[in-house]
Amino acid sequence: FLTKLVKIDLSHNHIVSVTKRAFSSQKDLIDLNLENNKVNQINNMTFYGLSNLQVLISDPTTSRPFVDNLFFLRRSFRRLTSLGIESHTWIILPFL
Repeated sequence: FLTKLVKIDLSHNHIVSVTKRAFSSQKDLIDLNLENNKVNQINNMTFYGLSNLQVLISDPTTSRPFVDNLFFLRRSFRRLTSLGIESHTWIILPFL
């Protein structure tokens, strides 16, 4: 079932939490958009297995959980080049 997705857009879905390993079957995922949700809980296992992730988009309501786990993101996602954590604001991660 849908294990070869490269882009997932979950924006505007009233999501409040994302479970551990929620995307672990999506090994080919490159772009994940969680913008305009009210996610308030993300831990360092939420994005487990997304070694090909390059773009991760969030927004002000989910910024804090992402920022809290930025070190984990940097260490785990060697290919991550863009982290959007506010509307129209991007953090470019050249150190990866």
